[in-house]
Amino acid sequence: MNTKKIIVFGILGLLIFIGIATAISSATSSKQTPSNTPTPESTATPQATETPTPTPIPLTLEEKMKQVVTSKISNATIEIVDAVDNKTFDKIPGKKDVLIDYEMNGTFWDTKGARVASYKNATDLMQAVFPIDPIVASILVTAKVPTKDTYGKSNISVLTAITLSRETYNKINFTDFDYHNIPTIADIYSERNIK
Repeated sequence: MNTKKIIVFGILGLLIFIGIATAISSATSSKQTPSNTPTPESTATPQATETPTPTPIPLTLEEKMKQVVTSKISNATIEIVDAVDNKTFDKIPGKKDVLIDYEMNGTFWDTKGARVASYKNATDLMQAVFPIDPIVASILVTAKVPTKDTYGKSNISVLTAITLSRETYNKINFTDFDYHNIPTIADIYSERNIK
């Protein structure tokens, strides 16, 4: 009986040993990847290298002015010059004046209506231009209108020329400002008597 038990236990032990060895062998083989099977790294889609977004080139003062002014008056021309004091006419170092020139479309009932429209335009431009850059000392807004001379020839004539300084701009409370007062508050104001 002892011999039978030993043989039975021996066979059982051998079977258990074979089972464990088979399990270990199959576990090891499942971890190894055959050479013809692609690895996860080789099946991954290659990542495109991101091209860096170029840093936008800052706009020049003239480009900024053109953007803002033409958003208010589409046919305006802009020139930026060295600033000059409106009283002494001495140069102001490090500052610029913005010269804005535009032609009114001639759809006004009369010259007075066109002048009032030029005051409104000057007010709008003043609010748009001065906040752009502290380098701007003043703006000169010249409004032109189509006219006919006594011989019947068509011309483009200056209707109003309005110079507004940053100092004047800083004094204005635009919430309650009446643009009809532009001739009074302008640093320099001139108009042409057009009939």
